[in-house]
Amino acid sequence: MLNQRLLATDKATFVANPLGVRNQFHTGRMRKATHQGRPAFVTSIPHKYVRLQRREFFRLSLPVVLRMPCWFYLAPNGSGPRYQATVVDIGVGGIGLESGRLLQLAPGQIINAAMIDFGKQAHLRTDLEVRHSHLQNRGIHQVTHIGCRFVQLDPADETTVQRFIIKAQADERAKFG
Repeated sequence: MLNQRLLATDKATFVANPLGVRNQFHTGRMRKATHQGRPAFVTSIPHKYVRLQRREFFRLSLPVVLRMPCWFYLAPNGSGPRYQATVVDIGVGGIGLESGRLLQLAPGQIINAAMIDFGKQAHLRTDLEVRHSHLQNRGIHQVTHIGCRFVQLDPADETTVQRFIIKAQADERAKFG
């Protein structure tokens, strides 16, 4: 049914997010074709191709099986309740977290001594600066999504993050051949 709708339209927009970077292009009318004995679509080469990466540093969106915990305190001196969130994306510039708790965080707020557990590879203890925080729906549940920037990540910790990203990408590529 979707294939028939695609053939019936005069234009189509294609969007993909390989390695977390948005790629988008528009095409004209599609035609049926055969490629290597299998059904395919054909269209003219797009006049414009957009590759949009808004961040200064690359961020890897983590598949559910690679998401790791991050523990932190919101009180500046490490007192009060300890919170746990899940790392949903990571780069040398920062991380994206999701918490099942509804948290009130302000842009610019510093989270001192957050601890990220990379499993067998390493642990990372660092300060985080909240860049944005908002509620998101995940099925029937609401979660707090927190975008954070690493504050003064030292070179050894930066290497830990880079090694994790490289290994995660290699594991994903190996799954798909």
